[in-house]
Amino acid sequence: MPAVRTRPSKEVAPLLDAGLDPPAIARLTGRSTRTAERWANGETNPRGEGRKRLLALGGVVEALAAALPRADPADWLQRPNVELDFDSPAEAIEHGEAKRVLALLTAIGEGAYL
Repeated sequence: MPAVRTRPSKEVAPLLDAGLDPPAIARLTGRSTRTAERWANGETNPRGEGRKRLLALGGVVEALAAALPRADPADWLQRPNVELDFDSPAEAIEHGEAKRVLALLTAIGEGAYL
């Protein structure tokens, strides 16, 4: 019998809406693709460190939408950025540096980078 699908967890829904797929969410949170798929399918809710990382990633996606409303989040997260020592925002997030990415987006939103 196929699994009953419900709505994605509230932490994952905005990421899916922004164009991130479960494999990308898995990479960015340090969890398995299967776990991210289960979150996306509403089969389970994130807990612990996974939930913490999802909330940080959601903050980045929200800040990106405010600072660069026309940016494609999936694309922007993968592009190397000089302000992140040529790491991509995704790499910075994967290394636990979501705050650096948020600081960059705040500066962009305030017009520090034109």
